[in-house]
Amino acid sequence: MSSNKPPVWFWIVSVIALLWNMLGVMAFVGQMMMTPDMLAQLPEAQRVAIETRPMWATIAFGIAVFGGAIGSALLLIRSRMAKGMLLASLLAVIVQMSQALYSSNLSDFGPGGIVMTIMIIVIAVLLVWLASVSRRKGWLR
Repeated sequence: MSSNKPPVWFWIVSVIALLWNMLGVMAFVGQMMMTPDMLAQLPEAQRVAIETRPMWATIAFGIAVFGGAIGSALLLIRSRMAKGMLLASLLAVIVQMSQALYSSNLSDFGPGGIVMTIMIIVIAVLLVWLASVSRRKGWLR
């Protein structure tokens, strides 16, 4: 086995990362396409969080999910650019989540809201780490 050939777990993790980030893309697109009637049907806490989110946080949300999806796809094609894209995604995640943590009442979303926020940050950090390790090991071209 060549030292430049990624192990099977690399491919599995990269596919899961792409699927995870595509869920984020779907959530972003869903929110952007939400009509006022659809918004009115949401639980109050979720509706208020979306309605009061500043534009810069919405932009960060988009950069985070599209950057993560592109970065994950770049991992799958073994591109060295994956690290930069995933790092941009991580920075956008931090911006987006800081707004969510400091400007909204996460307790309104129950323990799941806090767990999901932490999980998103941890996964973004781990993907940057994976890209860094992959570059160092020569798995990315």
